Formats: sequence, C-alpha cells, structure tokens
Amino acid sequence: MNLLTHLLADSRHTLEELLCLIENPAVDGDFFRTAIGPHARHVLDHYDSLHAALPPQTAPLTVNYDSRARDTRTEQDRQFATQRVRRVLMNLDQLAPSERSWAMVAGALPKSSGSGMPAMAARSAITAR
Repeated sequence: MNLLTHLLADSRHTLEELLCLIENPAVDGDFFRTAIGPHARHVLDHYDSLHAALPPQTAPLTVNYDSRARDTRTEQDRQFATQRVRRVLMNLDQLAPSERSWAMVAGALPKSSGSGMPAMAARSAITAR
C-alpha cells in the first residue's frame, strides 16, 4: 500500500468514526454543540482547505489552513455536520492514488498572534508527480 492510499484509508476511517459520533442519539444536544460540534467543524475546515487547493491547479500548491471558512453551522446543526462529513468522504474518494501520487510536506511556521505571542501556523506544500 503506497503512502497516499494509507493516508486516505486512515482519513476515511477517522471521518467514519466522527460520523458515528455525530449521529449517535446517546449524545445529547448540549454536549454536541459545546464539545463535538466545534471539534468536528475544526477538522472539516482543514479537509475543505486541503481539497480547495488540489488540482486542477498546477503544482506546487500551498494550502493555507489559517484562512479556513470556519462554518459555525457545523457546531450547532447535526444534519449539517453529517452532510459536511459525507461531502469530505466523497472528496477523498475522488483522489485516485493509482493515477496520481502526492507528496505532502507539512511544516510549522512561527507566526505572531495579535498579542505578540508566537503562534504556530500550519502549512502544507502539495506537489503532483
């Protein structure tokens, strides 16, 4: 199994677990809105940023995770969160590792926050081969 196939399988598995958690009727609404929803939104925003930077653009590509959409409906609305997870899963399925291999280099860049304290900004360069 090549690296991309492994990453896609792991991502799919994790997102399917998130979907089960979102749809679990034992999780009450307040807990969803205060704990699960905000974390789900954060994760899905990152997947959306990555997907937006993928082809048809030409490589090398840069993914800016700091300029995410941060759609707060995901935090409040289970149905909306479910739809977003399913859309991200479909986007992952469209990446065909047998047709294209991707090298992802992730790094952390120091960035100043408004308070002058250093913050970490994630950046990934994606290169089609």
